[in-house]
Amino acid sequence: MVRRERTQATRAFKLDELKERPHEGPAVLIVIAGALLGQRIELGDTEITIGRSREASFQIPHEGVSRLHCRVSPEGEGYRIDDLGSTNRTMLNGEPVISVTLKDGDRIKLGDTVLKFFAAGSLESDYQQSLVARAAFDDLTQLLNRRQFILHLSKAIEVAKSRAEPLILVLADLDHFKPVNDTHGHLAGDEVLKTVSGLLRDSLPARAEVGRLGGEEFAIMLLDHSVQQALDYAELLRAQIANTITHTSHGLSLSITCSFGVARWLDSHQSHSDLLRAADLALYEAKAQGRNRVALALA
Repeated sequence: MVRRERTQATRAFKLDELKERPHEGPAVLIVIAGALLGQRIELGDTEITIGRSREASFQIPHEGVSRLHCRVSPEGEGYRIDDLGSTNRTMLNGEPVISVTLKDGDRIKLGDTVLKFFAAGSLESDYQQSLVARAAFDDLTQLLNRRQFILHLSKAIEVAKSRAEPLILVLADLDHFKPVNDTHGHLAGDEVLKTVSGLLRDSLPARAEVGRLGGEEFAIMLLDHSVQQALDYAELLRAQIANTITHTSHGLSLSITCSFGVARWLDSHQSHSDLLRAADLALYEAKAQGRNRVALALA
């Protein structure tokens, strides 16, 4: 299975800058619309499959995408896309296709997801990557921004409802963060946020997403995890954050703790708002119990 690399926000390049420097990057597919906005697939000398199933090399968890929707495979100096008998067809530049050679700049639509193909050495792939990264990721923390995280969560809920798969949401909120900004300044506060974000990103298990909801609040979505696994994971994060010191560029050594609220998707929930509300109530309980702890939503 092809591992999907998480896209990192980069500075926005001007197209003229890209044309002035040689580009020898591989052929890539970049998601330019949909819940997976910003994700990138590097194409090599082996074929990849795209679909809703976990068996697909690149998984798109959307009901409009077939289990194995299409295949992209090497062909001579380029690549060919083949529809695999999908229900809603593979759309290339607005037209349904069965089998066709891809050209630089082609747009592939699968369900509500649009991928753009860039041939090897394309001058525009870095520029496009920069644009989508800026739209999907928080500049400071390099995590999914609130809008994109909610989109990911909403899509995961669709899957959870249709397949009865477990879905758990973990909210994390730094304790007493305001005094850090008030005492040491916002630059020091930003460095603390970067440190915590790195811990969240580096500890992320398979089939999980993490985003910054705003300020010092973060959210982690866990698929195919039991409640106990989610609690153990949150407790591990809590201990890691509490035991980590941020050494700022101004010579300060700062430590902070974090509280966590854990909630699971229930049949009684109607939307992502219900799940967020349940996790938020659990987070409030963790704060009320003295902070630097993990609390589970009872319902």
